[in-house]
Amino acid sequence: MILSTMRFDGYEWLHNPLSVEISHKRVLVCDLLPKVGRDTEDMGRDCMVVSGKGELYGKDCMEQYSQLEKKYLQGKTGVLTIPGLMPLRARFSRLTVLAADTPDLLTYSFEFVEEHSLPHEKTNTEYICREGDTLFDIAHSFGTTVDELVRLNPHLRRPDELTAGKAVRLC
Repeated sequence: MILSTMRFDGYEWLHNPLSVEISHKRVLVCDLLPKVGRDTEDMGRDCMVVSGKGELYGKDCMEQYSQLEKKYLQGKTGVLTIPGLMPLRARFSRLTVLAADTPDLLTYSFEFVEEHSLPHEKTNTEYICREGDTLFDIAHSFGTTVDELVRLNPHLRRPDELTAGKAVRLC
């Protein structure tokens, strides 16, 4: 049973997408070496791509889409949280309306591309929460664990519900 919904940078889906596909790929370089043959070198993994399809429904489905589109148009890197998976830093790379079947149903597809970035330096001693942040998101962004953040912040009652403006101790 999935109790949480997908989130990205403060936006929370009302209903999880119908399907989510996660694709991993390795970067391989093939060279033709004289008198030796082919040599394939593994350059490591490429960015993970998260794509899928969903439905927005209800009398306000166009307003729901408008909110999702605003998040897409911001073009920012944010933390993508998918129930059952580790959060990842990603960029919202594609949003497509597939069909507006009826006035109360809109079908769409989406794509997020993992953002490779250097880990944050541990010079910050605290983080000020933004709307929609969770300890899971913060732990991932600062290269630590939720357990460590809970240990450092015994005053936090619910790690999944943080108040915007609240300080979270990082070290």
